[in-house]
Amino acid sequence: MRFRQGGGGRASGDQLSRDAALGDPAAVSLEGLDVVVTEGATLFPLRGELRDARERAAGALAAAGANIRRERLTGMRRAVEYYLATLGDADEDLLEVFALDAAPRLFDTFRRRGDHTIPFAMLFAVQRAADRMPEARNRKAIAAGKALTRELQDVIGDGVMLHPPFPRVAPRHGATVGRPWVMANAAVFNLTGMPFTQGPLGPGDK
Repeated sequence: MRFRQGGGGRASGDQLSRDAALGDPAAVSLEGLDVVVTEGATLFPLRGELRDARERAAGALAAAGANIRRERLTGMRRAVEYYLATLGDADEDLLEVFALDAAPRLFDTFRRRGDHTIPFAMLFAVQRAADRMPEARNRKAIAAGKALTRELQDVIGDGVMLHPPFPRVAPRHGATVGRPWVMANAAVFNLTGMPFTQGPLGPGDK
């Protein structure tokens, strides 16, 4: 198996593009791999369909020789709060990052006025809201986020973690806009900066 690493390829003049061999996935051994299954880590309980699918995935990994370990990580429930505080504390000016003269107005965006999407406008709104929060509360949330990062690093070690990015099966496009609390499961990875990947656990009931 091979894939193209880089941009448009050498034919387009991209000198950084090259072929890379992936090898045979079947040759990868999972023997002895530590797999952490999170417990109590979601703000909303997992729907039964998603919970059962994750259990099947853990069972498949165990059958392949992995060591399954369950850890109660309740601190992950507040990842959105910690992430928003950290985002508001960032040194980067979003106007400079996105080369804008003025921030998009959320109200105008909801009324489909302007050139930006609702999630993009909400990013600026979130940063403005974080700037207005009491300094002491922000400091406490940022410190808690750093402590959570260290906790996860210690718990996972050289292994991997099975954690659902959403408390139910994949929502329809746009269903999470304006509802940051439902993104708590995924926000933990933005907060900690840990590498992650997302893959389907199989077909749903519908």
